[in-house]
Amino acid sequence: MQIRPMEKIGECEAKCMFSWGNDPKYAAFCTVNKDLEAPPVFKSWQHLQQSLNSDKATRFGIYENNELVGEFNFVFEHPALLKSQPKTAWLGIGIGSEEFRGRGFGTKALEFLEIEVAKQGGRRIELGVFEFNHPAIRLYEKMNYSHFHTIPDFTYWQGRLWADLRFEKIL
Repeated sequence: MQIRPMEKIGECEAKCMFSWGNDPKYAAFCTVNKDLEAPPVFKSWQHLQQSLNSDKATRFGIYENNELVGEFNFVFEHPALLKSQPKTAWLGIGIGSEEFRGRGFGTKALEFLEIEVAKQGGRRIELGVFEFNHPAIRLYEKMNYSHFHTIPDFTYWQGRLWADLRFEKIL
């Protein structure tokens, strides 16, 4: 496994991430869905590429044999933060390639992100995880993140609405 900065999302990475986002097994775990019939968030890989290259996130890729298998990022003062505290980073982690889930890639990504956030002066991390994502919840608890808030009826999946659980860690 290799971790590399993704300063700009290239065509290859955008196409890969677009395919993940259109895979129902993956998208349900990382995209809020308020409507059963909701269309994909991005209409094309070019649209996704443009959106990611214009956001303010510090982004990294997880590669195995030079193939992108996951992406993770952080951004300070993100609008999704529930606690308005200075130098709080909002995290996102996604292992898009199914065969690489459950193999420690998320743990490595989270350890790496904590170091990078601290290097940039971050003092706190906040993230959200859907209540049905048990592997991610176990990871955050193992890494000493604390559950501090629940937002009920946050996303639709498998015939019902599920909560968003908010976790934090002080660095």
